Amino acid sequence: MLLVMALLAAQAQESAKGAQPLKPLTSPGNWVTDDDYPPSAVRQGHDGTVAFQLQIDSTGLPAGCSVTQSSGHEELDQQVCSLLVQRARFSPARDASGKAIAAPYNGRFTWRMARGETFFQPGTSSMEFELSADDILLNCRLGDKRLETAGQMCGPMTIGAPTPGFAAVGGGKHRRITTELFFEIGSHKPMLYDAPGQVKISKRTALFETDTEGKRVKCEAAMETPGIAAPPPAVAEMCTAVPATFAGQHLAAGGKDGPLSGSVVVATSWKELP
Repeated sequence: MLLVMALLAAQAQESAKGAQPLKPLTSPGNWVTDDDYPPSAVRQGHDGTVAFQLQIDSTGLPAGCSVTQSSGHEELDQQVCSLLVQRARFSPARDASGKAIAAPYNGRFTWRMARGETFFQPGTSSMEFELSADDILLNCRLGDKRLETAGQMCGPMTIGAPTPGFAAVGGGKHRRITTELFFEIGSHKPMLYDAPGQVKISKRTALFETDTEGKRVKCEAAMETPGIAAPPPAVAEMCTAVPATFAGQHLAAGGKDGPLSGSVVVATSWKELP
């Protein structure tokens, strides 16, 4: 989803004639990675370039960070400074006599997203785990091949390996555990979760509405946990899976951006197999 993000032309400033400048101890390109893109910015399609200045003390550690030119989005600006203070490390600058001194480090960082993509595309997907009675993973299958090529979900799982974490879900029986993801515009479609013979574990739902411009104006989250003895108390994060805007996707009637109503549903159930 995200393109490569890179530090651009970060250069240390010498504080005095004849001084030895700051030297990064690790590659600046590793100080911030794709995994650090703020989720709120992803959902809203925010990107941009942040110019910053780090104040590096005489031990080579950041003593502070300031934004010298904003990306236009506060969450991106704050994320850059927060991570640089945590991760940037230097060999300190030195004056002409060789004494370690404080010095500034200036740079630019670009957050960039692949255009034409959203946090979720309307549609459905599923993930199935087939387990033996003694919790050995027999098979793992994804209903969405895009997830499989991304190395998610099934990638870390080893066929033939024990999975003690699933023992609480139908343990002692040959079974198939299924998690379904639905992101629908309009009416909700039938789910395997509700089919006869399925043992329900949990279902999280977010119902949302947009205005005529495709901007989300309402979202309500709910959860049912018939198969969990102690359900997690919060479900509000389900609404974070709904994009803040659908502008430009033309998903409403007549190819318009809105108004829209829809749902995001994540449901898990299992069924005993022969």
